[in-house]
Amino acid sequence: MGEQIEYAEMLARSGMVPKHFRNRPADVLWAIGYAAELGLGPVAAMQGITVINGVPSANAQLMGTLVRRAGHKLRVRATGTEAVAELIRADDPEHVFRVSWTLDDAARAGLCRLVDGQPIARDDKGRQLPWMSYPRAMLRARAISELCREAAQDALSGLIYTPEELGAVWVDEEGNLTNAPAAPAIEQQPAGPSAQDAADRAARATTAEEVSRLYRLAHGYGLLEAPVTAGGITGQLGDALIARGRALRAAEQRHQDDSESYADTEYDDH
Repeated sequence: MGEQIEYAEMLARSGMVPKHFRNRPADVLWAIGYAAELGLGPVAAMQGITVINGVPSANAQLMGTLVRRAGHKLRVRATGTEAVAELIRADDPEHVFRVSWTLDDAARAGLCRLVDGQPIARDDKGRQLPWMSYPRAMLRARAISELCREAAQDALSGLIYTPEELGAVWVDEEGNLTNAPAAPAIEQQPAGPSAQDAADRAARATTAEEVSRLYRLAHGYGLLEAPVTAGGITGQLGDALIARGRALRAAEQRHQDDSESYADTEYDDH
């Protein structure tokens, strides 16, 4: 034990270990013990395991390693919009467990918002959250972790959640806990519209489709409930955009009806 404590203290002082283990020899010592139970080296355990509120979590890569080492087959394919993971247990080769995760699933779970099919996820300082920065990796991790919990929990030794699933907001592309990036300078922040600007642009719009695009954009930036003044009336941006869109759509329908009526008249005259 004395040697392990000394080893843990040395590792905790290293700049090579993950930040959440630095200067925390007790946590490193725990990781060494947990690694021994998993049949892993201490460095591999510290790279793949993170403790969130007292609960150990693992990145998807480590989950996959543990499942495959147990003899199960794991296959994963992922795009920027969907990830599909399949697992065939060694003791039940006839059955295929399958889990898919899409951006629509992520949006329903409140992990991001979709604007024209693209994920939007920012913190209150305008920094891009992982679901916006690398959606493919996040979808892949969700599909793997859910599948492993469902089909091969016995191979995980209690590591059934990823850090992000336990509430870690800032993770890297591998799913490991990381620090929040520095907030961008004001001039470098993405130029999102203000609520009043969106209302003014809607007032100048000439088609309902223009207003629909403004509505989707405002939804992506969380502006629909922001107060605006439109037509001399103060209310929420979302309500103003809906009213303007309906008015333009009604005008477009009247124009279409008038055109059809004129065409019918021309035909009758002939």
